[in-house]
Amino acid sequence: MKILKSHLEEKLGKKKNIDVLGDQLTMLGLEVDSIAKLQNDYCIDIDLTPNRGDCFSVLGVAREIAASDQIALEKEKFSLKTQSNSKTKVLVQAKEACPKYSYLEISNLSLINSKGKAKELPKQINSRLESAGINLINPVVDILNYVMLDIGQPMHAFDKNRISGDIKVRFAKNSEKIKLLDDQKISLSKDCLLIADAKGPIAFAGIMGSKDSSVELDTSEVVLESAFFAPKFIRGKARKFGIQTDASQRFERGVDFNLQLKALEMASSLIIKHLGGSCTKVKEIISNNYLPKQKKINLSINFLNEKLGTQLSINKVKKVLKHL
Repeated sequence: MKILKSHLEEKLGKKKNIDVLGDQLTMLGLEVDSIAKLQNDYCIDIDLTPNRGDCFSVLGVAREIAASDQIALEKEKFSLKTQSNSKTKVLVQAKEACPKYSYLEISNLSLINSKGKAKELPKQINSRLESAGINLINPVVDILNYVMLDIGQPMHAFDKNRISGDIKVRFAKNSEKIKLLDDQKISLSKDCLLIADAKGPIAFAGIMGSKDSSVELDTSEVVLESAFFAPKFIRGKARKFGIQTDASQRFERGVDFNLQLKALEMASSLIIKHLGGSCTKVKEIISNNYLPKQKKINLSINFLNEKLGTQLSINKVKKVLKHL
Protein backbone atom coordinates (compact mmCIF):
# COMPACT_ATOMS: atom_id res chain seq x y z
CA MET A 1 0.00 0.00 0.00
CA LYS A 2 1.36 3.42 -1.02
CA ILE A 3 0.57 6.55 0.97
CA LEU A 4 1.93 10.09 1.09
CA LYS A 5 3.83 11.39 4.11
CA SER A 6 1.76 14.60 4.02
CA HIS A 7 -1.46 12.57 4.20
CA LEU A 8 -0.21 10.78 7.32
CA GLU A 9 0.87 14.08 8.87
CA GLU A 10 -2.61 15.49 8.28
CA LYS A 11 -4.07 12.72 10.45
CA LEU A 12 -1.37 13.10 13.10
CA GLY A 13 -1.53 16.88 13.25
CA LYS A 14 2.27 17.20 13.22
CA LYS A 15 5.29 16.91 10.94
CA LYS A 16 7.53 13.83 10.98
CA ASN A 17 11.12 13.39 9.82
CA ILE A 18 11.02 10.89 6.95
CA ASP A 19 13.94 8.78 8.23
CA VAL A 20 12.49 8.62 11.74
CA LEU A 21 9.08 7.79 10.28
CA GLY A 22 10.45 4.95 8.15
CA ASP A 23 12.24 3.40 11.15
CA GLN A 24 9.18 3.86 13.34
CA LEU A 25 6.88 2.08 10.89
CA THR A 26 9.31 -0.84 10.66
CA MET A 27 9.52 -1.12 14.45
CA LEU A 28 5.72 -1.13 14.60
CA GLY A 29 5.66 -4.19 12.35
CA LEU A 30 4.67 -2.30 9.20
CA GLU A 31 7.47 -3.19 6.78
CA VAL A 32 8.52 -0.30 4.55
CA ASP A 33 9.36 -1.55 1.05
CA SER A 34 10.49 1.81 -0.27
CA ILE A 35 10.35 5.57 0.23
CA ALA A 36 10.29 7.68 -2.93
CA LYS A 37 11.09 11.39 -2.86
CA LEU A 38 8.53 13.55 -4.65
CA GLN A 39 8.68 17.27 -5.36
CA ASN A 40 7.40 18.40 -1.96
CA ASP A 41 6.54 15.07 -0.39
CA TYR A 42 7.45 11.40 0.07
CA CYS A 43 5.57 8.30 -1.12
CA ILE A 44 5.85 5.45 1.39
CA ASP A 45 5.24 1.89 0.16
CA ILE A 46 4.22 -0.36 3.05
CA ASP A 47 4.11 -4.16 2.71
CA LEU A 48 1.19 -5.25 4.88
CA THR A 49 0.79 -8.81 6.10
CA PRO A 50 -2.68 -10.40 5.62
CA ASN A 51 -3.55 -10.05 9.33
CA ARG A 52 -3.22 -6.24 9.27
CA GLY A 53 -6.39 -5.25 7.47
CA ASP A 54 -6.78 -2.53 10.12
CA CYS A 55 -3.76 -0.75 8.59
CA PHE A 56 -5.02 -0.83 4.99
CA SER A 57 -5.68 2.93 5.07
CA VAL A 58 -3.95 6.16 5.98
CA LEU A 59 -6.09 6.31 9.12
CA GLY A 60 -5.00 2.82 10.18
CA VAL A 61 -1.30 3.56 9.75
CA ALA A 62 -1.66 6.94 11.47
CA ARG A 63 -3.38 5.25 14.43
CA GLU A 64 -0.33 3.03 14.96
CA ILE A 65 2.03 6.01 14.87
CA ALA A 66 -0.19 8.06 17.17
CA ALA A 67 -0.30 5.24 19.72
CA SER A 68 3.49 4.97 19.60
CA ASP A 69 3.89 8.76 19.99
CA GLN A 70 1.17 8.86 22.69
CA ILE A 71 -0.82 11.55 20.87
CA ALA A 72 -4.45 11.79 19.78
CA LEU A 73 -5.36 11.73 16.11
CA GLU A 74 -6.88 14.82 14.55
CA LYS A 75 -10.69 14.73 14.71
CA GLU A 76 -12.58 15.04 11.45
CA LYS A 77 -16.14 16.28 11.05
CA PHE A 78 -18.20 16.24 7.90
CA SER A 79 -21.13 18.58 7.48
CA LEU A 80 -24.03 16.82 5.79
CA LYS A 81 -27.58 18.12 5.38
CA THR A 82 -30.12 15.44 4.51
CA GLN A 83 -33.38 16.48 2.91
CA SER A 84 -35.57 13.39 2.51
CA ASN A 85 -35.86 9.64 2.93
CA SER A 86 -34.36 7.29 0.37
CA LYS A 87 -36.89 5.77 -2.03
CA THR A 88 -34.59 2.89 -2.89
CA LYS A 89 -35.56 -0.36 -1.19
CA VAL A 90 -32.93 -2.92 -0.24
CA LEU A 91 -33.56 -6.49 0.86
CA VAL A 92 -30.62 -8.34 2.43
CA GLN A 93 -31.23 -12.05 1.93
CA ALA A 94 -27.64 -13.16 2.67
CA LYS A 95 -27.53 -11.77 6.21
CA GLU A 96 -24.55 -13.78 7.42
CA ALA A 97 -22.44 -12.65 4.46
CA CYS A 98 -23.65 -9.04 4.71
CA PRO A 99 -24.54 -8.19 8.33
CA LYS A 100 -24.56 -4.45 7.65
CA TYR A 101 -25.70 -2.65 4.51
CA SER A 102 -25.81 1.16 4.62
CA TYR A 103 -26.84 3.42 1.76
CA LEU A 104 -28.21 6.80 0.70
CA GLU A 105 -29.17 8.58 -2.50
CA ILE A 106 -27.73 11.76 -4.02
CA SER A 107 -29.73 13.54 -6.70
CA ASN A 108 -29.20 16.57 -8.95
CA LEU A 109 -25.42 16.19 -9.09
CA SER A 110 -23.35 16.99 -12.17
CA LEU A 111 -20.09 15.32 -13.16
CA ILE A 112 -19.38 17.69 -16.06
CA ASN A 113 -18.40 21.36 -16.17
CA SER A 114 -19.66 24.16 -18.43
CA LYS A 115 -17.31 22.97 -21.19
CA GLY A 116 -18.80 19.48 -21.20
CA LYS A 117 -15.76 17.85 -19.62
CA ALA A 118 -15.44 15.94 -16.35
CA LYS A 119 -15.18 18.22 -13.33
CA GLU A 120 -11.77 18.19 -11.71
CA LEU A 121 -11.43 17.35 -8.04
CA PRO A 122 -8.90 19.21 -5.86
CA LYS A 123 -5.28 18.48 -6.76
CA GLN A 124 -4.69 17.07 -3.28
CA ILE A 125 -7.26 14.30 -3.78
CA ASN A 126 -5.99 13.41 -7.25
CA SER A 127 -2.32 13.37 -6.23
CA ARG A 128 -3.02 11.13 -3.24
CA LEU A 129 -4.92 8.65 -5.42
CA GLU A 130 -2.29 8.65 -8.17
CA SER A 131 0.53 8.19 -5.65
CA ALA A 132 -1.34 5.19 -4.24
CA GLY A 133 -1.53 3.66 -7.73
CA ILE A 134 -5.29 4.20 -7.99
CA ASN A 135 -6.39 5.28 -11.48
CA LEU A 136 -8.64 8.32 -11.87
CA ILE A 137 -12.01 7.25 -13.37
CA ASN A 138 -14.60 9.99 -12.87
CA PRO A 139 -15.33 12.42 -10.01
CA VAL A 140 -17.80 10.17 -8.12
CA VAL A 141 -15.68 7.01 -8.33
CA ASP A 142 -12.55 9.00 -7.47
CA ILE A 143 -14.17 10.38 -4.31
CA LEU A 144 -15.21 6.88 -3.20
CA ASN A 145 -11.69 5.59 -3.84
CA TYR A 146 -10.29 8.50 -1.85
CA VAL A 147 -12.51 7.64 1.13
CA MET A 148 -11.29 4.03 0.89
CA LEU A 149 -7.65 5.14 0.86
CA ASP A 150 -8.24 7.63 3.68
CA ILE A 151 -10.23 5.57 6.22
CA GLY A 152 -10.29 2.03 4.77
CA GLN A 153 -13.95 1.52 3.77
CA PRO A 154 -14.50 0.40 0.16
CA MET A 155 -17.71 1.82 -1.30
CA HIS A 156 -19.70 1.58 -4.51
CA ALA A 157 -21.95 3.95 -6.44
CA PHE A 158 -24.81 2.84 -8.67
CA ASP A 159 -26.45 5.08 -11.26
CA LYS A 160 -29.95 5.20 -9.78
CA ASN A 161 -31.57 5.55 -13.20
CA ARG A 162 -29.94 2.31 -14.37
CA ILE A 163 -31.34 0.23 -11.50
CA SER A 164 -34.57 -1.73 -12.09
CA GLY A 165 -36.79 -2.24 -9.06
CA ASP A 166 -35.56 -3.09 -5.58
CA ILE A 167 -31.99 -4.03 -4.68
CA LYS A 168 -31.24 -7.46 -3.21
CA VAL A 169 -28.10 -8.71 -1.50
CA ARG A 170 -28.09 -12.42 -2.33
CA PHE A 171 -25.95 -15.30 -3.48
CA ALA A 172 -25.65 -15.97 -7.19
CA LYS A 173 -27.59 -18.63 -9.00
CA ASN A 174 -25.40 -21.33 -10.51
CA SER A 175 -23.77 -20.05 -13.74
CA GLU A 176 -25.38 -16.61 -13.33
CA LYS A 177 -23.48 -14.11 -15.46
CA ILE A 178 -22.27 -10.56 -14.82
CA LYS A 179 -20.44 -8.03 -16.98
CA LEU A 180 -17.91 -6.30 -14.74
CA LEU A 181 -16.65 -2.72 -14.91
CA ASP A 182 -13.51 -3.89 -16.72
CA ASP A 183 -15.77 -5.36 -19.47
CA GLN A 184 -14.95 -8.92 -18.38
CA LYS A 185 -17.92 -11.30 -18.47
CA ILE A 186 -17.84 -14.06 -15.85
CA SER A 187 -20.08 -16.96 -14.94
CA LEU A 188 -20.64 -17.14 -11.18
CA SER A 189 -21.09 -20.02 -8.76
CA LYS A 190 -23.57 -20.31 -5.89
CA ASP A 191 -21.02 -19.17 -3.28
CA CYS A 192 -20.55 -15.76 -4.94
CA LEU A 193 -22.24 -12.85 -3.18
CA LEU A 194 -24.15 -10.41 -5.39
CA ILE A 195 -25.89 -7.08 -5.32
CA ALA A 196 -28.78 -7.45 -7.76
CA ASP A 197 -31.86 -5.66 -9.05
CA ALA A 198 -34.97 -7.02 -10.76
CA LYS A 199 -33.05 -7.73 -13.98
CA GLY A 200 -29.96 -9.37 -12.47
CA PRO A 201 -26.53 -8.65 -10.93
CA ILE A 202 -25.42 -5.03 -10.56
CA ALA A 203 -22.27 -5.80 -8.53
CA PHE A 204 -20.02 -8.70 -7.53
CA ALA A 205 -20.22 -7.84 -3.82
CA GLY A 206 -16.99 -6.66 -2.24
CA ILE A 207 -15.07 -7.06 -5.49
CA MET A 208 -16.31 -5.08 -8.50
CA GLY A 209 -19.40 -3.39 -9.86
CA SER A 210 -21.32 -4.22 -13.01
CA LYS A 211 -21.00 -2.26 -16.23
CA ASP A 212 -24.81 -2.17 -16.46
CA SER A 213 -25.23 0.09 -13.39
CA SER A 214 -21.98 2.05 -13.52
CA VAL A 215 -21.68 5.78 -12.96
CA GLU A 216 -20.91 7.70 -16.17
CA LEU A 217 -20.35 11.39 -16.92
CA ASP A 218 -24.07 11.88 -17.67
CA THR A 219 -25.15 10.39 -14.31
CA SER A 220 -27.35 12.75 -12.26
CA GLU A 221 -28.53 10.45 -9.44
CA VAL A 222 -26.58 7.83 -7.50
CA VAL A 223 -27.14 5.27 -4.78
CA LEU A 224 -24.08 5.09 -2.52
CA GLU A 225 -23.40 1.72 -0.89
CA SER A 226 -21.26 1.31 2.21
CA ALA A 227 -21.43 -2.25 3.52
CA PHE A 228 -19.70 -4.72 5.79
CA PHE A 229 -19.13 -8.03 4.03
CA ALA A 230 -17.90 -10.92 6.18
CA PRO A 231 -14.33 -11.77 5.03
CA LYS A 232 -14.89 -15.52 4.70
CA PHE A 233 -17.53 -14.92 2.00
CA ILE A 234 -15.26 -12.63 -0.04
CA ARG A 235 -11.90 -14.35 0.48
CA GLY A 236 -10.61 -16.14 -2.62
CA LYS A 237 -13.47 -15.08 -4.89
CA ALA A 238 -11.51 -12.41 -6.78
CA ARG A 239 -8.55 -14.75 -7.36
CA LYS A 240 -10.93 -17.46 -8.55
CA PHE A 241 -11.75 -15.26 -11.55
CA GLY A 242 -8.27 -13.77 -11.97
CA ILE A 243 -9.31 -10.44 -10.47
CA GLN A 244 -7.68 -8.31 -7.80
CA THR A 245 -9.22 -5.02 -6.70
CA ASP A 246 -8.55 -2.51 -3.95
CA ALA A 247 -11.95 -3.40 -2.49
CA SER A 248 -11.37 -7.17 -2.46
CA GLN A 249 -7.95 -6.71 -0.82
CA ARG A 250 -9.59 -4.90 2.07
CA PHE A 251 -12.77 -6.97 2.44
CA GLU A 252 -10.77 -10.21 2.41
CA ARG A 253 -8.65 -9.00 5.33
CA GLY A 254 -11.59 -7.54 7.22
CA VAL A 255 -12.96 -4.00 7.29
CA ASP A 256 -13.95 -2.26 10.52
CA PHE A 257 -17.69 -2.90 10.91
CA ASN A 258 -18.13 0.51 12.56
CA LEU A 259 -16.86 2.49 9.54
CA GLN A 260 -19.84 2.34 7.18
CA LEU A 261 -21.74 5.42 8.39
CA LYS A 262 -18.59 7.56 8.66
CA ALA A 263 -17.64 6.60 5.11
CA LEU A 264 -21.06 7.58 3.75
CA GLU A 265 -20.92 10.92 5.54
CA MET A 266 -17.43 11.65 4.22
CA ALA A 267 -18.14 10.56 0.64
CA SER A 268 -21.50 12.30 0.29
CA SER A 269 -20.20 15.56 1.79
CA LEU A 270 -17.32 15.56 -0.71
CA ILE A 271 -19.62 14.73 -3.63
CA ILE A 272 -22.05 17.52 -2.77
CA LYS A 273 -19.20 19.99 -2.16
CA HIS A 274 -17.54 19.35 -5.51
CA LEU A 275 -20.38 18.06 -7.73
CA GLY A 276 -23.50 19.62 -6.20
CA GLY A 277 -26.76 17.84 -5.45
CA SER A 278 -28.67 16.89 -2.33
CA CYS A 279 -28.76 13.66 -0.36
CA THR A 280 -31.27 11.58 1.53
CA LYS A 281 -30.99 10.24 5.04
CA VAL A 282 -28.87 7.14 5.52
CA LYS A 283 -30.63 3.78 5.69
CA GLU A 284 -28.97 0.92 7.53
CA ILE A 285 -29.91 -2.74 7.49
CA ILE A 286 -28.13 -4.47 10.37
CA SER A 287 -28.17 -8.12 11.46
CA ASN A 288 -26.48 -7.89 14.87
CA ASN A 289 -26.31 -11.67 15.30
CA TYR A 290 -23.87 -11.94 12.40
CA LEU A 291 -21.62 -8.98 13.18
CA PRO A 292 -18.20 -9.85 14.67
CA LYS A 293 -18.29 -10.12 18.44
CA GLN A 294 -16.05 -7.80 20.43
CA LYS A 295 -14.39 -10.12 22.91
CA LYS A 296 -13.04 -9.18 26.33
CA ILE A 297 -9.52 -10.39 27.02
CA ASN A 298 -8.11 -10.81 30.52
CA LEU A 299 -4.49 -9.66 30.44
CA SER A 300 -2.03 -10.14 33.30
CA ILE A 301 0.62 -7.43 33.56
CA ASN A 302 3.13 -9.97 34.83
CA PHE A 303 2.46 -12.32 31.90
CA LEU A 304 2.73 -9.39 29.46
CA ASN A 305 6.08 -8.19 30.81
CA GLU A 306 7.44 -11.73 30.94
CA LYS A 307 6.62 -12.33 27.28
CA LEU A 308 7.86 -8.93 26.07
CA GLY A 309 10.92 -8.70 28.33
CA THR A 310 9.70 -5.32 29.58
CA GLN A 311 8.77 -3.63 32.84
CA LEU A 312 5.66 -1.80 31.69
CA SER A 313 3.30 -0.36 34.28
CA ILE A 314 -0.44 -0.89 34.13
CA ASN A 315 -0.95 2.83 33.42
CA LYS A 316 1.49 2.68 30.48
CA VAL A 317 -0.34 -0.32 29.00
CA LYS A 318 -3.69 1.45 29.42
CA LYS A 319 -2.42 4.54 27.61
CA VAL A 320 -1.11 2.54 24.65
CA LEU A 321 -4.31 0.51 24.29
CA LYS A 322 -6.45 3.63 24.62
CA HIS A 323 -4.61 5.32 21.74
CA LEU A 324 -4.96 2.19 19.59
